[in-house]
Amino acid sequence: MTQEKPITEQSLFNLTGEFLRLFEQEYPEISEDDSEEVRAEKEKAQADFDDALSVILTAIDKKMDGYCYVRARLLADIETAKAERKRLDDFIKRKERVVERMETSLFKSMIATGRTIIQTALHKICIKPKRASVRVLVPETEIPKEYQRIKTTIEADKTKIRDAIKSGKKLDFAVYESPGDELKIA
Repeated sequence: MTQEKPITEQSLFNLTGEFLRLFEQEYPEISEDDSEEVRAEKEKAQADFDDALSVILTAIDKKMDGYCYVRARLLADIETAKAERKRLDDFIKRKERVVERMETSLFKSMIATGRTIIQTALHKICIKPKRASVRVLVPETEIPKEYQRIKTTIEADKTKIRDAIKSGKKLDFAVYESPGDELKIA
């Protein structure tokens, strides 16, 4: 047998569900024909309902405030991580430039001394010709078909589709959707 959590420990999802469950309940309306005893019972039931609703709404407000606090902390963590990523990217670029300069110096020194291979106790350094590459001298449309590779990409022109639907045209392959609402937290 599971025991229900106190309202302050429930999730926002559960609190919202509890609110909706309470809100859907029907309470009998007080009428002038009710006896004093029935009227008192109905008033007590209404007061209990109002109290329960107030407790749940207060708990929901506190839970939402907590969510916003955690959200702000997570956003701060994200910004910190982005700054760290930028710092590491800059660090990597600096180190890559140092390696490039060192390799250029090695290359120039070997060329200047007329050596193509150097064998040390730790490394073998050599100069070899690079793999040749092709540079196309004419526009790609002028290359003979046998030397062309055709790449085709098809994508929807959403601007034209939106304009057509807005103008009243019925398209069976697309619908115009409202983006809906968005949450703003200040």
